[in-house]
Amino acid sequence: PATAAQAGVRRQIDDANTNPAEAREAARQRFAEAGKGPGGIRSIDLKTGEIKKVIDVEFRMGHVQTNPWVPGEIIYCHETTGDGPQRMWFVRGDGTGNRPLYVETPDEWITHETVSAPDEVMFAIMGHLPYLRLHPTGIAVINLRTNSMKILGQVEEDMGGDRQGGFWHCNGSPDGMWAVADTFKGDVFLIRRKTGERILLTTDHKMRPDHTHPIFSPDSRRVLIQSGHLSDGKHLDLMTVDVPAVSPSTQIAAGAWDAPHAANPILPGYYADPSLVQHAGQNYLYATIDPWGGRTLGCWQSGDFKNWTFRTLNWPTKEACTSPTSSANSMVWAPSVVRAANEHFYMFVSVGSEVWVGTADNPLGPWADAHGGKPLIPGNYKPGFHMIDAEAFVDEDGQAYLYWGSGWDWKNGRCFAVKLKPDMVTFDGEPRDVTPGNYFEGPFMFKHAGRYYLSYSQGVTIFDTYRVHYAIGNSPLGPFTEAPNSPILISDKARNIVSPGHHAIFSREGHDYIIYHRHSVPFVEGQAYRQTCVDELLFTPGGLIEPVIPTHTGPALVQRSQPDRLPATASASSELDTLHSAARVLDDNYATRWTAAPNAKGGWLQLDLGGVKPSDSIEIRFEYAWKTYRYTLEASADGMTWSTLSDQRTGGTAGSPITINGRHECRYLRLVYPDDVKG
Repeated sequence: PATAAQAGVRRQIDDANTNPAEAREAARQRFAEAGKGPGGIRSIDLKTGEIKKVIDVEFRMGHVQTNPWVPGEIIYCHETTGDGPQRMWFVRGDGTGNRPLYVETPDEWITHETVSAPDEVMFAIMGHLPYLRLHPTGIAVINLRTNSMKILGQVEEDMGGDRQGGFWHCNGSPDGMWAVADTFKGDVFLIRRKTGERILLTTDHKMRPDHTHPIFSPDSRRVLIQSGHLSDGKHLDLMTVDVPAVSPSTQIAAGAWDAPHAANPILPGYYADPSLVQHAGQNYLYATIDPWGGRTLGCWQSGDFKNWTFRTLNWPTKEACTSPTSSANSMVWAPSVVRAANEHFYMFVSVGSEVWVGTADNPLGPWADAHGGKPLIPGNYKPGFHMIDAEAFVDEDGQAYLYWGSGWDWKNGRCFAVKLKPDMVTFDGEPRDVTPGNYFEGPFMFKHAGRYYLSYSQGVTIFDTYRVHYAIGNSPLGPFTEAPNSPILISDKARNIVSPGHHAIFSREGHDYIIYHRHSVPFVEGQAYRQTCVDELLFTPGGLIEPVIPTHTGPALVQRSQPDRLPATASASSELDTLHSAARVLDDNYATRWTAAPNAKGGWLQLDLGGVKPSDSIEIRFEYAWKTYRYTLEASADGMTWSTLSDQRTGGTAGSPITINGRHECRYLRLVYPDDVKG
């Protein structure tokens, strides 16, 4: 049978190519004969059937493959059934740019190239013969743009008779996290791209009558191989092997949601759709006030990204941003604040289900409407679609762009984009529909290594299906192609990570981060009490975004350290339950809080410092920074006689933190609420 004959030829080639006794010159002559041409590539128009020449070469050609991310790029090889003088080649679909992809030395044996990312090709530098190991060998990647090359790793195998084995065939995972490679013994290894860590995925696949040729599934969760294991090498079976989600030794500890000092969320209370401005050493965070927006925005300021102060903005407000096309029921949502080339700040914000724009000389204002008291994008601008979630992007050359759009009833979202004129409030041309795959709302544009990344949210935010996707393009206006490893940030209900999304991306001190909202814990389906979190964002060498591992601990950027905090124990007049006990006020975790029993009136919360201690400052952070709270703050040395440090029973106070400065010496501190304050 033909299959048996083909298997016999394959076995003869393998035996010859792994024979250390064969003279190198004899091997070269054998390969030269097998690699004689001519060869070539032709393109076929699938609509008309027209065939065109791409390129002709003087040698035998093989392994023709296109770059699935960059149309018109082709990789091919000089096929010699073994070592060749120059294995890998690159050419464009129109026949231009033909060149060697990796210029080999006479002592290198290159094989089994595969396009593994938009800008890179993965291949094997063989090391199965003694003379090959005199130089670096293993699985390698080369950048198509810069020609820079990196070896990911090699394994040691004793095949007997001076044969040394090692990696042979390879493939890269679409999410950019892994390489997979087989060995001469038929073992299949995963290699973590970032660290070089190797994991034995599966073993004993015989490598006969042919090789395993491992390849990842499109979702990067499985590896497909052909194996002679079940037949002891007589024939091949197709097998799939699951890929571990994250290597145990490199997994980032997410921590428990209610653990002391957990730094996510980074703010007390409930804020969604965050936008961040870094200016003059300060960080300004603008966000939707939950549930479902307020009559203005939430704004926070921090110098260190750890300790945040609530700020009140004069604009936007529901009253100031209302037009004949506004929705009366839609509040103030989803701000986007940028500093333009003219050095003024601009805020694009959704109010009444339409987009308004304001300007200011400073991040905290005062802000003023910048479009004559009318919406920049009225609610009826594109009938059938939701005119919200505008996001501004200022490119490196100072040119600004605007992206916006959502759908109704949690479906049919569209993304529109337009170039802005220097005044930041006039469209420079007609808006384009740039909607990528799996788009619903919340677009965010950022630039990395010369390419444009349009990230966005999909799913239903009040359930557990909300998540972050992304697409890549070569210009700010697209077209954009969804990345092969999208989505990159999803729910993990087992770890109390629910519906992460509507995010922004920023860089700080050489690191990239994603700031986003997710649901407060315990999660209540159908409600919108979302909190603002930050996690690190990483890129693969090929320019894909690695899947984000959402944490409760947060990255070092947001982790708080307060060595001057006095130790204390807490008690209260009542507690809702153990998740909302008085002790939660001392755990330095904004995911937790003390809550009194629901029907309690008045009540108190008390700290015992363990002895009379001096204090220069007292900070209180209530659940809602924007609400007014009425209370008295009292101090005592013995728990019997109390003095009032702050009396807010009449007018109340709002903000976060509420700070009471001044030298105090006491053992006990307590908040006492008036009898007419419920719960």
